[in-house]
Amino acid sequence: MSSHTPFHPLPILALLLTLGACATVPEQPAEPSAETIAEMQAAQQHTAWVEQRNQAIQQLRQSPHLSVTEHQNGDFVVQVRSGDIFRTSSTKINPKMRPVFEHIASTLGAHPRLAVLVIGHTDNVGNPQQNLTLSTRRAESVHDALVSLGLDESRVSFEGRGDAEPIAPNASREGRAVNRRVDLLISVYQPDGTGHAQHDEHAETADDAAEATTETDNE
Repeated sequence: MSSHTPFHPLPILALLLTLGACATVPEQPAEPSAETIAEMQAAQQHTAWVEQRNQAIQQLRQSPHLSVTEHQNGDFVVQVRSGDIFRTSSTKINPKMRPVFEHIASTLGAHPRLAVLVIGHTDNVGNPQQNLTLSTRRAESVHDALVSLGLDESRVSFEGRGDAEPIAPNASREGRAVNRRVDLLISVYQPDGTGHAQHDEHAETADDAAEATTETDNE
């Protein structure tokens, strides 16, 4: 008389159910690494910076008193002739230039990812140290004007470079007039503090030191 083990379907059914459940549960995507998140955020910030930069350039070029030069690294320079801004050997801004600075301040104020470095320049007439002082104080005057017109002070800094960076020959009166200028170097604003105003050591020189320069070709 033969005997056999009774068939029990429950273990097989449980196995099939388990396999079916494994086949239908989707795999969860891996969480992005901190490095990946940082790269994505940097890309988004760069995109926003480029958009604001391009908009600002377009708006600033609408003023006939300004010229805009773009650099390969993405920065750009807005040039304003000092001959139009200041009177002879003076650090006080010509009142007729106020609309120009209102245009600059409103444009940059609308684009918070842009930082501004105001750079003062002179021609080579007179003492180089006095020209450096004069250029610094003129840059400071423009800095103060932009801040008074509503531009966040943390985004604006200034410095003077005297006669060290001419863009035209100083041999002629016309060339010297071109070299007496104020440039605005526009770059990406770093809210970690690198965009804060840095006052040049010459900026604290007494007013009469700036007025004593022999830069006389502005007449």
